[in-house]
Amino acid sequence: MTSYLSAKSPGRDSAYTALSFFGKETFTPVLFSDDVFVFDWEISPGHQVMEHIHPNVEETFRITDGEVTFVIDGKTNTAQTGDELTIPRGVTHSVKNNSTNLAKCRVTYSPARDQGKFFDVGMFLLDESPESNGTMSLVFKMMFVSKQMNYEDFSTPATFTGKLIFAVLWAPVKLWGDLAGWRKITARYRETYRNRLAS
Repeated sequence: MTSYLSAKSPGRDSAYTALSFFGKETFTPVLFSDDVFVFDWEISPGHQVMEHIHPNVEETFRITDGEVTFVIDGKTNTAQTGDELTIPRGVTHSVKNNSTNLAKCRVTYSPARDQGKFFDVGMFLLDESPESNGTMSLVFKMMFVSKQMNYEDFSTPATFTGKLIFAVLWAPVKLWGDLAGWRKITARYRETYRNRLAS
């Protein structure tokens, strides 16, 4: 599979940019193929990722530094440096860093499906606008472009409340994206993607 993550971008060295989500989580892509999407993930002290499901992929965490608390299908499991655990597809889980230190994990999605494509969009956006890293705008643009590309949602909220929040959030994001001309960003991304497939 040819993707933005597997093609060296102009001006980028061998290391991928770490995508920052609101200053609480960072995602640094390591490998993206048809089989797997691998990235290094950091989660800030006290931060929690709400209950969610990956309906079509298995997710494996290897703790590389620190301590992370998982609630998987209602059961709490605290993992420390060196521990590895796998969450089967379709299983509800949440993740929290209960410690006072940054926690780091190597995360693998298998099969890759469209998981890596969401971050592929992020890498493209950061090349266009590096100063957007860590902003709400970056995440919203990633969502918008991914939807325009018909990429599969890689994560679904597990609760009715979470699904409602996402549904309510998406409507104004889509409207704002349409008004702000984000479809042009999708067109540029699509053209870049086609060029990479052709090369």
